[in-house]
Order: sequence, then structure tokens, then C-alpha cells
Amino acid sequence: MWIFLAPVTAIVTSINAIIFKKLATRVQYLGLGVGQILGSMPFLALSLLWYWPVRIEPLFWVGLLGTSFLNVFATVFVFRAITLEDISFLAPIAAFNPLLTLFVSFIALGEYPSLLGIMGIVLIGFGATLLGREEGKATHLGLMQFFRKRGVRLTLAAQGIWAVTPAFEKIALQSTNPENPALLAFLSSVIIPIGMIPFMYREKKKILKQLTHFSPVFLFIGFISTLSVLAAFTAYLQTNLGYVAAIFRMNIFFTMILAALFLKEKIDMSRLGAVIFMFVGVLLLAL
Repeated sequence: MWIFLAPVTAIVTSINAIIFKKLATRVQYLGLGVGQILGSMPFLALSLLWYWPVRIEPLFWVGLLGTSFLNVFATVFVFRAITLEDISFLAPIAAFNPLLTLFVSFIALGEYPSLLGIMGIVLIGFGATLLGREEGKATHLGLMQFFRKRGVRLTLAAQGIWAVTPAFEKIALQSTNPENPALLAFLSSVIIPIGMIPFMYREKKKILKQLTHFSPVFLFIGFISTLSVLAAFTAYLQTNLGYVAAIFRMNIFFTMILAALFLKEKIDMSRLGAVIFMFVGVLLLAL
């Protein structure tokens, strides 16, 4: 079932990317991150009714606090990065996240990938790198020049953090009985905005005004993000974290399609090979 749940997160991530691109000139970058989280809170609160009652073990709090603390910084980093560079320029960096996640899950959780699983992750990562590449930019930059860009460094930091947070999340999920994705997601949505207050304090009035003005948009983002996080957490419980992270990278493909439909961006058919690599990778993970 996880192979059908993980693409939900990839698709929602792509939809959000298109919306954020539209909002980026009218909402402060921290407001985008907080708006997404606050918009999801009422829907996550309702979803608790589906999973209630639940018994919590002590390790739940370790997982919750670990992922929430790290996600504060990842959220700040990634939303700042997309104000500095084009999303398509930064996208290939995320292609390496599944391999890092695979390594972390092996160390922290003892999850052993299969040979087909490793091949699938590599193919998806390679395809995502090709698909996200923007000709004339990242491909023609020297390596040192590429890493000197602040947006690149922030994205690398965020992706490094997001390779670790799934392990904390899986620990928390496995420490509830019955397993309760909604509880972890809801409590995280409470803690992360609180943790972001120091970063937003100077512009709190401006951000609050923007959040209020665009509240219907953020509620929509929150609704689909609730579906996304519940699907992701459920998928985490069913297979190796690296496999799920690899499927998430399909968001690069979905973003390209949505950008063509809603932003009138042209689809580069020369990247069809990259899509084939990704889909073969998905098939290997599904075996």
C-alpha cells in the first residue's frame, strides 16, 4: 500500500510548489512556511478523532521533539532558499536525499535495503537530477561557484536535515499504539510555529497581516498538506524510509507537469529519458 501513498505526498508537494511560487512575491518567506503549518492544524485536529484513543510510549516524545526541532531549521532554510534561487535550479540537490535517508535509516533503525531497492533509489535519484537540471545554469557552473551560492548551501542543509527527520518520525510513530500518524503530525504543527517565532519576531505584524489576507489559500494548502503528511507517515510505517523518500522525489516530475498546465511553462521533451529512469526506479521499489 505504501507505493500508492508516497506519490500522494509527491503530488501535494508539487501543488504547493506552484502555489508558493505565485505567493512568493506577496508573502514573506517565513510566512509561507508558517501559513502551511497553521493551515493544516484544524484538519489534523479533526483527523485525531479517526485514530483515537491511543497509548503513548516514552520514545514518542523523543521522536516528536527531535523532528520538530530539526524541522524548524529546515523550514526556515528551504523557504529562504527559494527566495534566493529558482526552484528548478535547486531541485536536483533534493535528488540525493533518498540515499542519505537510506543510510540514516540503516544506522538508526537497522533497516536493510534490498539490492532492487538500492537500484530503484539510484535510478530515481539519477532521473530526478536530470529532470531538475536547468540548462545553462547548474550544469555550467563550476563546483566551487555552485556551492558558494547561499541558496544552494541552505538547500543542502535542509535536505540533510530531512534525511534525518524521517527516522525520528518513525520512532515516534512506532511508539504509539495503535500507530497514530495524526497525533505526531498535529503536535509537530503546534511545536514548529512556536520554534519559528524568534525568526519571525521582527516582522511579526507584516507576516500576521499576510497570513490573514491569504487565509483561504493557506487553508487549502493546509487541507492537502494534511492528506500528504498522513500518507507519508503511514508509508513510513510500511517500508524502508529510503524507499519512501525516493518516491517523494517524483515531485520534480509532477511539478514540471503542473507548471506547464498552470504557469504555461514549456515541457522539455528532451528530458523524457529522465522520466523513464524515475519510473523504472519506482517499479523496482514496488517489486
